[in-house]
Amino acid sequence: MATPSFVEQLDARESFQVDDSRNGSSLSWLYNLAGGVGIHHGTFYEIVRIRNTYSDRVINGKADPPIVPWPGARVIADRVDRMDENQIRISMEGCEVDEDGELIPTDDRTSEIEREEKEIQDTINSDIFKSLPIIQPDNNLHFTKSPRTIQEIENLLSVKGSNHFVQLLGKTLNDKLVFIKYGKSLTDWMDDKKSKFLIKLKLIDLSSNNILYKNDKVIICDLESRWTTSGTRAPEVCQGKEYDKKSEIYAIGTLLWAIENKNMPRAHASLECTGIFKDIMEKCLAVDPENRPTIEEVLVELLELKEIGNVESGLA
Repeated sequence: MATPSFVEQLDARESFQVDDSRNGSSLSWLYNLAGGVGIHHGTFYEIVRIRNTYSDRVINGKADPPIVPWPGARVIADRVDRMDENQIRISMEGCEVDEDGELIPTDDRTSEIEREEKEIQDTINSDIFKSLPIIQPDNNLHFTKSPRTIQEIENLLSVKGSNHFVQLLGKTLNDKLVFIKYGKSLTDWMDDKKSKFLIKLKLIDLSSNNILYKNDKVIICDLESRWTTSGTRAPEVCQGKEYDKKSEIYAIGTLLWAIENKNMPRAHASLECTGIFKDIMEKCLAVDPENRPTIEEVLVELLELKEIGNVESGLA
C-alpha cells in the first residue's frame, strides 16, 4: 500500500491554503488543519503543529525554520527529523512548485469529490437509510440535507427524543434527510455580537457551526462523526492518536475560544486564552491530555461563572 501524502494523513477533505502574510518572512506556507509545508532557502519543510512547542512557533512565524544540511526537514513538536527525496515527494503530493520556487496547491480535487459522492451514495443505498420513513418537508418547519455517512444516521437515531440534539424525522423522495428546524447557529450569534447530558457518541467536529441556539437553549446539529472544521483537532489527534474524551475537552476549549473572540479558530494559529473563559480555556487546551479537566469539572466551572455573572448583574 502506498504511503499517504502529508495532506492525506491530515484530512483528505481539507485543502491547502496559502499564507504569505508574515512581515519580513521569505517563507510562503501552505497550511491545513494540523500544520503546513513550505520551501525556505531551497529546503523543504513539513511542520506538524503541536501547541506550545517549536513547531507551533515556526508555523506562527515566531521562530525561523531550522537551518539543516538536508533537502528537507520534518518538524514535530520540538523534534527535527531529516527527510530524504522520496519522503519529500510523498509529502508534496497535493501541491507543486511554481516558477518562483514557491509551493502552490494543485487544483485537481476530482478524486476528493468522487470519494464524497461515493460515500453519500453508499449511505443512501444502506439498509438503515432505506428504513427511514418518507417525509414531505415543510420549509417553515423543516430543513433538509444530504446524508454523509452511515455513522451519522446511526448517531441521529440513537439520540432520537433528546432535547439536546437535532431531531431526524425521516427522508425525502429525493434522498435527503429531514430535520426539525431549530434557531440559528452559534456562529450566527457570534456574528450578531461582533445540561449535563453524556452519551457515547464520537461527535468529533464540535464547533460553533454545528451548534444551534434559540431562546437561550442550544442543541448539537452535526453527528457525522468526522472532521469538517479545521481548528478543533487536539494535538494528540494531529499525531495520529485515537480521538477520545480528552480530545472532546480540547474541542470544548476551542468552542469557548470562538465564543470569547466571536470568530472561528484558525487551524495554524495558536489560541491565546483571554476574557471570562480564560482559566477554563487554558485547562481545556492543555497540550498534555492528562492535564485537561473532565466534562463534569468543566460544567462546574461554567456554572460558577454563570453564578458570578448573575450576582454582578443583580439577577442572583
